[in-house]
Amino acid sequence: MKPYEKAGRLFIFLGWLSLIMGAAAVLGPIILGGFSIADPVSLVPLISLSIILVGLSIFQLKVGAAIKAHKDWGRVAGIVLGIIQLIGFPIGTILGIYILWCLLKGWDK
Repeated sequence: MKPYEKAGRLFIFLGWLSLIMGAAAVLGPIILGGFSIADPVSLVPLISLSIILVGLSIFQLKVGAAIKAHKDWGRVAGIVLGIIQLIGFPIGTILGIYILWCLLKGWDK
């Protein structure tokens, strides 16, 4: 397996993980009773969070598929997301370095 395919798989994994974590972050407080469905104003932060997390998840899934398909825009978006990933110390930093290594070194024209 080529390095860029590994990076694509990692982005797809992170996209699904983000989607699952987003669902848990939104549904958890509702199920545990932290927010009342009867009061729609209290749900605005949860709805905003869910929209952001679903959008990010879909974007990561699309970038992962584009990288696996060896598309140039996927590589550029993956590098940008890899750089952003470096902020999340320590696990995000490790993942970001691995993503950047796979996309910079393993991308053959």
